[in-house]
Amino acid sequence: MSSNPLLDFVGSEEHLILRGRKSSIEKITNAIDKDIDLLVAGPPGSGRYFLVQTAAAQSRCETIIFDIDCIQATDRRSFIKLLCDAIGGIDDFKAGNLSAYLQDLVSQPDNKYLSINDDNRISVKVSDDSVHLEQCLNEVLQFTQGLAELVNKRVLILFRNFTHIRAWELEEAWELKLRKKVSVLQDVLYILIGTTGELREDKRRLSSHSKNAEINSLRKSLHDSFEIIELLPLEDAVLTSFCDSKLSASNLMFNPLDDSLQFFLEAVHGSFSDALALIERIILLNQNKLSEDNGGRVVIGIQEVREAVEDLLKDLSTMCETLLLMLPPRQAKLLTCLALDPTDKPHSREYVKKHNLYKGGTMQGALLGLQQKGLIYDVHQSYKVALPLLRLWIWKRNDPSFAH
Repeated sequence: MSSNPLLDFVGSEEHLILRGRKSSIEKITNAIDKDIDLLVAGPPGSGRYFLVQTAAAQSRCETIIFDIDCIQATDRRSFIKLLCDAIGGIDDFKAGNLSAYLQDLVSQPDNKYLSINDDNRISVKVSDDSVHLEQCLNEVLQFTQGLAELVNKRVLILFRNFTHIRAWELEEAWELKLRKKVSVLQDVLYILIGTTGELREDKRRLSSHSKNAEINSLRKSLHDSFEIIELLPLEDAVLTSFCDSKLSASNLMFNPLDDSLQFFLEAVHGSFSDALALIERIILLNQNKLSEDNGGRVVIGIQEVREAVEDLLKDLSTMCETLLLMLPPRQAKLLTCLALDPTDKPHSREYVKKHNLYKGGTMQGALLGLQQKGLIYDVHQSYKVALPLLRLWIWKRNDPSFAH
């Protein structure tokens, strides 16, 4: 392990997000060091997974990351198999370096469901019986603890799209038990990757009272057992430094005599992924130009930035259109309104009347739905659209002249 993994990224795109997320990296690293479970929340493209990887690399503990995309799970059985596949997918296991360890672990007397196949992958005997499934899950989690002890590393179980399991897991106790079981393992912790809306909903749910005594007890036990890391938009100063270095490497520069840089910053609105996509499109569209008057550098003005935005939006059009079509109609309409006419008071009588929106609980439900999908921020960020290029696409869709 490098003494300072951050040095590996100096001068790269990753260096931008590391500088802009220094406080978040420190919190994640500290949580990993202290075996504290995590919920890392932010819109798509905010660098959630990359931050976890970086923090794990600079942790005092050597780590193994098991990465599970819960959207691939359709029931408890497939969820457990996904977890086993993630464990068996580690390179050291594939290479057979840990074959003896694995055989020792699965040969323990209390192991009833796990075995190792010829490819050093973990096989699990799973039926649809609920008691059997719970016992099997317990065994898999104990296996990760035993593995952590044998190789002297901390195991991070990273769950993406974790809330997807609620589409088929109607018994909340099962989900809460899973989190509780991981939280008490000494060398294993879970990291949930989600949106800001999911973060708020998780906090609200764990704080609420349930008539079911078991669920109520589990909620209370989990309420303060994990750390929350919320990723907000990056500061303009960080993005400016990033853009200048990327353009300079391609012999380009923003025109210092106009508002081209400001136009760029307003377009990407603090999003790392959108900033990277747009700056690469600017470079692509202008890389063959030469300017002898500026030491060989091509000057990028507002018009060039606008052309790059429109060219990029053209490529993203199908994806954005599909996204809107997949939203419930009320959410799609509200998202369009917030993109075209931003407000921190969508509930106000004036805003509702102006856009012919719905009132009361219907409005609140649409707002919460958009927040949980990571499409808008919450009231603390004035309900801004969380995906800047989607916001610009909505602008262009409703105003072909794109007078932004």
